[in-house]
Amino acid sequence: MVESLYKACKAASETFDLIVDTREQLTERYEKRIEAFKNLGVTPIRQKLYAGDYSAIAKIGTHTIDYTTRISLERKKDLSELITCLSGTSRQRFEAELRRAYLCRCKLY
Repeated sequence: MVESLYKACKAASETFDLIVDTREQLTERYEKRIEAFKNLGVTPIRQKLYAGDYSAIAKIGTHTIDYTTRISLERKKDLSELITCLSGTSRQRFEAELRRAYLCRCKLY
């Protein structure tokens, strides 16, 4: 199972670049996450994203498809952080991010 996951990630890393937003905080958890990606053969690229924390750029033959304004993942460390974004002190910032995603028609997951 782990070996097949590694092979799938290795194959994907040859056609996709994982993009990590530059505003993603450089915590110990972040470093562990990045190390896990690197162990799978994926070297993340730090780049400012319009919305979300993670996205991708595909390389297919001589063509490049930039998904950073089409699909993005918004990572939350736990339920507490999600609740804060929905009803707490971070709500305005979170709403602004959702608005940016909506305006550029980016699917935010």
